[in-house]
Amino acid sequence: MNRQLNLDAAKAVNEYVKVITEWNKLLVGLNVVMGGGCLTILQNSAAQGLTRTFLVLAIVAFVISTLFSVLLMGQALAMFTNISQLPTSEESPPTLDRWSNTIIKILTRLQLIAFILACLFLGIWVTLKLL
Repeated sequence: MNRQLNLDAAKAVNEYVKVITEWNKLLVGLNVVMGGGCLTILQNSAAQGLTRTFLVLAIVAFVISTLFSVLLMGQALAMFTNISQLPTSEESPPTLDRWSNTIIKILTRLQLIAFILACLFLGIWVTLKLL
């Protein structure tokens, strides 16, 4: 019975890391494409004043979101490595470290906030450009 609990806990940790990895792949892809598009527009246009400011803020927010993605993946992989190296005994199934879990939650929230801010700045830039 306890051996089955150990296997279930290990599978849950593995699934947790897979979900974080897939989330990061999606968000990094969006950040690179959207940030690269903003950078191309910034280089090829004569945007000045407020429109240029919001375009630069969008690029910076996309870069910050990508940096949080890197930190998040590093933390998730370190956590997975630590969990997979723990000896599985009958009494203690592998579990997520409370601090690792908290750090991952904080990094995920910061990453999402930076991405939303980047999209907001990009939306403001588009609105200003259309006016």
